[in-house]
Amino acid sequence: MKNPTKKRIINISLLFVLILTQNKIFSQLVEPDTIEYDYYEWVYIKTPKGDSLEATVWYGEPPEWKAYWTEYGDSIVDLHNWTSCTRLDSGTTEYNCHAFAWYVSEGGNDVWINPKTESEGPSGVSTNPNLEKMISDSSYKRVTEIEDYNQFGVKIVYQFPYNDYEHSAISTNDTAYVISKWAKYGLYKHYKHECEYYYSSDDVSPDTTYYAEYRYYILNPKMTEESISILCNNVQRTFSTDITDMPGAEFTWDTGDYITTIDGGGIDDYFIKVKGAGNGDTHVNLELTTNTGFTWSADNDFYAGKPVFTSISGPSPYPVDKGCTGEQYTFWAYPA
Repeated sequence: MKNPTKKRIINISLLFVLILTQNKIFSQLVEPDTIEYDYYEWVYIKTPKGDSLEATVWYGEPPEWKAYWTEYGDSIVDLHNWTSCTRLDSGTTEYNCHAFAWYVSEGGNDVWINPKTESEGPSGVSTNPNLEKMISDSSYKRVTEIEDYNQFGVKIVYQFPYNDYEHSAISTNDTAYVISKWAKYGLYKHYKHECEYYYSSDDVSPDTTYYAEYRYYILNPKMTEESISILCNNVQRTFSTDITDMPGAEFTWDTGDYITTIDGGGIDDYFIKVKGAGNGDTHVNLELTTNTGFTWSADNDFYAGKPVFTSISGPSPYPVDKGCTGEQYTFWAYPA
């Protein structure tokens, strides 16, 4: 019969050794030129609505390090006896939790995103809010109702009193589970509370355990158009969404009768340009699907071609046939 106490001692000893090794590697990361990576560089990436975030790209990560980070993450799962955790990808320093949740999972390349960056970033700004731009530029909006995030691709932020962005994850179609990258360790599917980012302490009260609060964010697209009034024959009109920089997004455009597509309207196009080509009720509709499976749609109904007036209104009081000679009067046709 296996001795559970002995197993626990072995696990603790292993974790102790791994922590010592990790501290040694962290000391090497202070001077990038001294580690075995080829090099790293700062880059700009975009929010879905086009604002710039600072990120780093690492090149030439040694496979030994990936194996180390992978083993370390799995040892944390074993130490805590977490039963919900399934590793989906190996450990790596090439992307972290924030990068995965907000960018990589949506089709972006592997980068490392810090919630805030100091003057070392390419902008040189001493305190750059960075990740907060995903919300401040209205690319995403916060939701509280369960039906708003009971689907794929919703962003989940783990928040503490001393850190608004401790950890980021994405939802699955089961609200008990999330998917998140654990720093340099692996990518895991797990219960929201079965990760080391769910609980923490701070320097002021090291004996006090804090538990994370969850904040939920969904993509916040808008449909814009030059006008939704009557579209006369051969007159052009452009419809678009403000989600312009989301690598894995697919756009499904649907157009009705009496209009012709002039430009755009493809699966990778965030706009469509049409012109009137007949007389009658028509529409331009859009369905947006993100790489993580989040969906959103918008409908625009209007009339194309020569208008058919249903009523005319004019100045009051009636009757207007008793107006004054030489005076001007304005009348309105409906539809306009």
